[in-house]
Amino acid sequence: MECVLRRDEILYFLHIPKTAGGTLTLILDGFFHESEIFPAQLLSDFVRVSPLKVALSSCRFLRGHFDFAPLSIINEPIRVITLLREPHARCLSQLAHMLRHPEVAYWDPRQGVELDWSSLLWSPLSEQALGNVQLKSLVSDWIGFAGLPRWDIAAGVTPDPTLVEIAIRRLDTFSAVGIQERFEDFFRWLRFLLGFPRNTNQTRCNTSESARRWSELDTADQNRIRDLNKLDQQLYEYAQRRFELDYSQMLRTLDAQFPEHRGDVDTQLDLHVERLGGRDTQSEDAATADAMMVRHFDFQQPLRGTNWYTRERGLGRTFRWTGPENVSTLELILPAGNMYAFCIDTLGAVTLESLDSFRLSINGVMVPLQRRDGLVGPCFFGSLGAEHLLPNGQQTLEFHVGCPVQLEGRRVGISVAGITFQRTSPGDGHTG
Repeated sequence: MECVLRRDEILYFLHIPKTAGGTLTLILDGFFHESEIFPAQLLSDFVRVSPLKVALSSCRFLRGHFDFAPLSIINEPIRVITLLREPHARCLSQLAHMLRHPEVAYWDPRQGVELDWSSLLWSPLSEQALGNVQLKSLVSDWIGFAGLPRWDIAAGVTPDPTLVEIAIRRLDTFSAVGIQERFEDFFRWLRFLLGFPRNTNQTRCNTSESARRWSELDTADQNRIRDLNKLDQQLYEYAQRRFELDYSQMLRTLDAQFPEHRGDVDTQLDLHVERLGGRDTQSEDAATADAMMVRHFDFQQPLRGTNWYTRERGLGRTFRWTGPENVSTLELILPAGNMYAFCIDTLGAVTLESLDSFRLSINGVMVPLQRRDGLVGPCFFGSLGAEHLLPNGQQTLEFHVGCPVQLEGRRVGISVAGITFQRTSPGDGHTG
């Protein structure tokens, strides 16, 4: 299911750090073809994309830590969304991230400074790194003026009340503004606005388990964080009020449209998405799949499934790791009444034990596999009969990995690049 963005529209997710934006990016990436996603996620990479005008005009999804900068140079119609977070919790999460990832240069690494939690909070660096980060993401171009005209001799610093007003006015132009504490409700609001299917991927990104709790801080540290985030607090309270109004209006609209499902918001949203006319690529596939002898899925395509990590590139191919749970699912249209030979193309696993533990089931029925190791990774072969397939043609593949391992802070299973099905006549064997 694709969203109801027009083909000439861009969706821009303005990603404010430590607001669950990594998780939302992972979810939204899965609804777009890889070729439709702008390649950069940091402003320093954004400005290096060339030709920039072509990349922007050809993408449908732009997401990253770009602040407001892209909106001044994009000519195409654009819908902007963002997430805010309770400022004190966001600040604590940012602190934990800074200490957990010293390679991210919040301070000059040439100074060789070793900072602990309290030292960093009270250092001169904290104003820049931790102070009013959410507001800065919306008004970074207004915080100071460089190179003022010679006839303008006033100091180039925008007063705080003006910064808050500018940030709020900009939020008012956004299609959707959510708060991290109501993440699932915010995604429901996006479904209502843009026609997204249900979120079936429960993977969370960049969670700061080491972040301190507010109640664990002494009064001085609490006051320090309050002082650093006074403007963010005003902005967040405004976002809270706006989201509550938007969400309440959505519920009233859904109850009026579908009174028979009052109280079941997700079912109401499923019906609402159908009414919006969102293009269901699975249904379109079903209309032509019977005539296809070969059906191929790769991870450049939008993903319908659960428990996969974000897209990566390796050996010239796009792939995803299974994980963090032991079972990852993939939903595909595969008409019943046929027999199929299939090949799962992988880049392998971290350990041979993980690779050996891989099993596949379809709609809960285990399927025997044969493995063949190649130059760029092992492939798994098998065949399907009527006993594996559901009559409606919507099949669920389950990738079981009994021995996931830790890799760069993630719990991963196998790296899958794609799967190809070839129709065979009844009684035909698969020779591989």
